Amino acid sequence: MGKIFIIIIALLIPDQGVGQSEKESKAIQIDILLTECNSRGIFNGVALVAEEGEIILHKGYGVSDRKEDKHVTLSDRFYIGSITKQFTAVLILKLQDQNVLSIGDPISKYLPEFKGDQYKDINIHHLLTHTSGIHNYTSFPEFNPSKDYTEKEMINLIKTPLVFEPGSKWNYSNSGYYLLGKISERVSKKSYGELMDENIFTPLQMNNTAFDTSWLKNNIAKGYWRTINGFSPMPKYSLHTLFASGGIYSTAEDLYKWDKALYGNQLLSDASKEILFSPVLFDYACGWYVKKGNDEEGNYFERHFHGGMIKGYHTFILRRIPSKQLIVLLDNSYSQEIQDIKNRIWSALIKEPIKDVKPKLSNLLFDACANNELKKSIDTIKSNPDTFENTYIFEEYDINTVGYRLMDKERYEEAEIILRFNLERYPDSWNVYDSMGELQLKMGNMGIAEGFYVKSLDLNPDNISAKNALRKLKEHTTNKIQ
Repeated sequence: MGKIFIIIIALLIPDQGVGQSEKESKAIQIDILLTECNSRGIFNGVALVAEEGEIILHKGYGVSDRKEDKHVTLSDRFYIGSITKQFTAVLILKLQDQNVLSIGDPISKYLPEFKGDQYKDINIHHLLTHTSGIHNYTSFPEFNPSKDYTEKEMINLIKTPLVFEPGSKWNYSNSGYYLLGKISERVSKKSYGELMDENIFTPLQMNNTAFDTSWLKNNIAKGYWRTINGFSPMPKYSLHTLFASGGIYSTAEDLYKWDKALYGNQLLSDASKEILFSPVLFDYACGWYVKKGNDEEGNYFERHFHGGMIKGYHTFILRRIPSKQLIVLLDNSYSQEIQDIKNRIWSALIKEPIKDVKPKLSNLLFDACANNELKKSIDTIKSNPDTFENTYIFEEYDINTVGYRLMDKERYEEAEIILRFNLERYPDSWNVYDSMGELQLKMGNMGIAEGFYVKSLDLNPDNISAKNALRKLKEHTTNKIQ
C-alpha cells in the first residue's frame, strides 16, 4: 500500500515547470494524504497548515455529525483537550508579568490546602512543567470523568502522597494544570473562563474559542469514538474537572491566530516567552513540548508541539521556529493515528517522501468486537503475524484500550482474550499486568489479581495503581479473616 500511495501522489502533483509554486505543490500533497486518511476512517475533521506564516491549506474532511451526515465546516468548533494547557501556561505567565504572582512562589501561598511538609517545596513552575511530583488525577481508578466534582472534592482527590520530590523527575499531571487554573482564579477573583476571554481570546479576536462549564450545542463538530459497538457519541465528560487542563474549545483558524500572536509581544514579555518555551525535563516546557537543535545545514530551529485527547476528540498543534511553519489537526472521531498523520504532513513541508499511514490495530479489533468475532480475529492475527504487522500498527497501549472498553461493558471473557494477547506480545509491560490485575478484580478472582499486581510492581516499583490495589486486597483479606 505504501509504495502505491507515494506513486499516486507523484502522478497527481503537476511538474514545477508548469508554473506551480512550491507551496501549492505541498498543499496538494497534504490534501491527497488527508483525503486518503479520511477515506480509510483514520482522520475526520479540519486541518490547517501554514508555511512562512502563510496558510497553504485549510480544509475540512468528513462529517461533523454522523447521525445527520453533516459535512464538517471550517467554522465548526472542536474541543482541544490538553492543548488547553498552553493557554493556561500563558495565563499564569501573564499574571506574573502583571506582578500578580511569581512562578517561583510555593503553591501553598495560594492553595492553603497544600500547606505541610510534603508539599512545601512545590512551586508554580513545577506545576507548569509537570515536575511537581503530584500524581495525575485522571489515572486514579476511582476517578469518574463524568462527575461534576466540587473544587473541594477535586483538591481532596489530588492531595495524595507525592510520586517524587518536586523538581527531581517528570510525570505528566493533569492535576498540576487543574491547580494552576485554581491559582489564577484565587489571585484574580475571576473565573478561569473570564480570565481567558479578557487576557487572551478577546485581544487576539479568537471569537470561536472559549472555556465554559456547559458543553457546546451549536456550531460544533460532535465528538465520536470507536467502541465495541462501532462509532458512538462521545461519553459524558465534566467540564468542571477538565477545566484548565483540557476544557477549551477552538477552531483551526483561531489556533492560527494563537500561533501568530506567540511571535510577538501582544501576550507576553520576551522574558516570559523564554520561560514558556524552555524545556525542563522530558522536553517539556510550560504547556508545550519543545525540541531545539540544528538542521542538516546547521541552521538553528525549535519545534513546539502538543496534542490533546478526550474520548471524542484528538487534536494536535506543531509550530517550527524560525520558518513559521504550523500544523493544526482537529479530529472529532478520536483517531489514534493523528501523530503519524502529523509526521507525514511534516514530511511534505520539508520535501521528504510521504509514507503511507497505517491504521492502529484497535480499528480492526473494535470491528471484531462489534461483529462478535474477536476470538476468530485474534487467532487469525496470531496465525499471520507478518501480514497484519505490515498492514496495521501494533502498540501495547492501543491494544490495551480495547480490553478496557470490553471491561466497561462487562464483557470480561473477551477482555481477557485481548489482554492475554497483549501480554504475549509485551511480556515485560508493567502496564498490561496492571490491567490484567484490574480485570481479575472485576471478575472476582482476588488471588489471581494479586499475582498480576505483584508482577506489575516488580516491573515498575513506582506503579501507584498496583500499590493501592495490593493495599486494598490486603485490607480485604484481613477483614475477611476477622
